[in-house]
Amino acid sequence: MISKGADSVITELLEPGQDDLINKTNQFVVKFAEEGLRTLYLAKREIEESEYIPWNDKSKEAKLALSEREERVAEVDAIIE
Repeated sequence: MISKGADSVITELLEPGQDDLINKTNQFVVKFAEEGLRTLYLAKREIEESEYIPWNDKSKEAKLALSEREERVAEVDAIIE
């Protein structure tokens, strides 16, 4: 799975122990910002089929919901991220 988002959002989703990588990346982001550039973080995670199948079922159900669809989809997406 590949996720994209703002640095603050993606950084919160990373596994513990990534402090060195986060600090080094933040240095680049600050430099880019000083030059007027915007950044977008990308993160990758491998998902086992045994995790994906139940999540996908929940995702399909949330997308077909007649009420509170956006909230349900967001909740299910947060599970896999």
